[in-house]
Amino acid sequence: MKFAIMSRILSRQHSGMYTFMKGLLQGIEQLQSEHEYILLAEPGYTLPADLNLNPQRFRVLPLAPPTNTSIGKYWWDHVAVGQACKLLNIDALYAPLHVRPVYAPCPVVVHVPDMMYHRFPEQWPWHAQIYIRLFVRLFTTQAAHVVALSQSTQYDLIQIVGMDTNRVTVVYPGTPAGFAPCSPQDIDTVCATYHLTQPFILFVGSLHPRKNLVSLLEAFELIADHIPHDLVIIVSKLWQSAEIEERIRHSPHKSRIRHFAAVPQFDLPRFYSAANLFVFPSLYEGFGFPVLEALACGCPTITSNRGSLPEAAGDAAILVDPDNVSALQQAMIAVLTDPTVQADLRQRALVQAQNFSWTKTAQDTIKLLEQAANMADE
Repeated sequence: MKFAIMSRILSRQHSGMYTFMKGLLQGIEQLQSEHEYILLAEPGYTLPADLNLNPQRFRVLPLAPPTNTSIGKYWWDHVAVGQACKLLNIDALYAPLHVRPVYAPCPVVVHVPDMMYHRFPEQWPWHAQIYIRLFVRLFTTQAAHVVALSQSTQYDLIQIVGMDTNRVTVVYPGTPAGFAPCSPQDIDTVCATYHLTQPFILFVGSLHPRKNLVSLLEAFELIADHIPHDLVIIVSKLWQSAEIEERIRHSPHKSRIRHFAAVPQFDLPRFYSAANLFVFPSLYEGFGFPVLEALACGCPTITSNRGSLPEAAGDAAILVDPDNVSALQQAMIAVLTDPTVQADLRQRALVQAQNFSWTKTAQDTIKLLEQAANMADE
């Protein structure tokens, strides 16, 4: 069969869906599948250098127009992709970002990573929330099948937009490549490079309000006088927040809050491995890649008890109510002051991370594409 994959997300590094798409393609590459895959991309796009795909099975097809304008992006998503599928006689299309194209001459499997635009509409530009919420309800619900990144997202799809339970399947991601416990030498290197002279608590994410970084700052300030640890914050450039930046500048412990923007990908496993504790008190996640990355590196982890995060963490992390700063504070103290708790969490973390495989992700996704294509032939 011939499958097309909307691959525009591969132009947006440092995002969860970039990580997912890259891992999915690597998982497909490892399978002995005879299918052909057409990666529909933006004009001028080239694959990441470390994404080694067999050119006999994977072909990159740039599509006009450029997507640097809203009109260009919408035309690309909803017209150009469909035209390419018709021209190439595609058996099924994989759409990875919420929305089924308006014009789709073949069956479409839509991947819905989360329902953020429905759960937190006030935190997005009005045009973005209206577009996603309207098109998910009108077109995604008409897809041949929908992939949810977690049981939490599956539940939201059923409850919020009325998806048929039988047409939504949970497909978990794998553990991102390169995340594993680092050597003492690598840990020393990252600490020297970033001048990390004290033990530290780590946060990795963005400054989006739902990440709930303010609660972490408050909890850290409550325990700072009782621990030697600094707080290291690593954020992507995809979302900025002047409010949080100002909050950090006026913290009574600002000298112990280290803030780094978009560190190189190869340094992230070193940060997780060097940290004494990873804290991710997000209010909502479609899955929560930073939690899985931390677990894969054997880092003791505290995360939220909401949304999909308990699915990612399993029994390998301490779960807290993200709105309860006191509970977060107590959990942080409990981990940081008890080596036995730290050792237990490290061991559980490595076991939990092994439950997530890109090969399984690829197998489940291809099976859904095959089923969609076969149903169209009946």
